[in-house]
Amino acid sequence: MKAPTQVGRIVSAFGHLKQLTARAARVAELEKELQSLLPPALAAQVRLATIENGSLVLFAASPAWAAKLRYATPQLLAALPRRAEFAEVRSIRVRVEPRESTAPGERRPERAHMSAAAGRDIRAQAESLDDDNLRAALRRLARRAD
Repeated sequence: MKAPTQVGRIVSAFGHLKQLTARAARVAELEKELQSLLPPALAAQVRLATIENGSLVLFAASPAWAAKLRYATPQLLAALPRRAEFAEVRSIRVRVEPRESTAPGERRPERAHMSAAAGRDIRAQAESLDDDNLRAALRRLARRAD
């Protein structure tokens, strides 16, 4: 039986794979360094994409986290030059890249069900009200009962 080939040998046999893995390792190191500069809650929601042409490109997990990151950008830009790894950074670009999304065709959670008894109680309460708008709203709600 042939001895298994080590992954390191396979990667080193292909120059472009070696460069790619080195770049991925570098980005992972930079991301760890970057996260040490951010508040923990924000750091957990941010990933480093790349540094290109003096611009640090970051991915935020949602639009809300992107807004918080943009708000923290001035402080981050002030802290970056103190780290040799980020000395070339002159600007920060924030992009939204959700980590999890609903795949097409994936079912959403079912709506909560209302019992028939609850529907009757809501309907009875609606009939006792003087406010026409509230009465109509409660009637619509009662129609959702099983």
